[in-house]
Amino acid sequence: MKKILYTALFLAPLSLWAQEETADEVKSVEIRVVEDYKAQVRSAHKISEQPSFADTTSEKLAVTVLIFLMVVFGNKLLTIIILEKHMQV
Repeated sequence: MKKILYTALFLAPLSLWAQEETADEVKSVEIRVVEDYKAQVRSAHKISEQPSFADTTSEKLAVTVLIFLMVVFGNKLLTIIILEKHMQV
C-alpha cells in the first residue's frame, strides 16, 4: 500500500504544468531609434532658507525619578537618602 502511495506522489508532479500550451505566439514589438537622446536640464535656484518644522507626533512627558540610597553598616541602617528629580522627557 505504501509503495502505491509513494509512486502516486512521485508521479503526480509529472502531470502538472505551470502554463497551458496554446497556439498563440508571443507578440513582439520592434522599436527603432533614429536619433540620439538629448538631455535637457532646466535652470535651478538655491533654496536659502530653512523650513520650519514642528514635530506633532510626540510630546514631552513629565517624569519623576526617585533614587533611594541606603547606607548599611553591619546589621544597622545608618542613612537613607532620597533624591527626587522632575524632568520632561
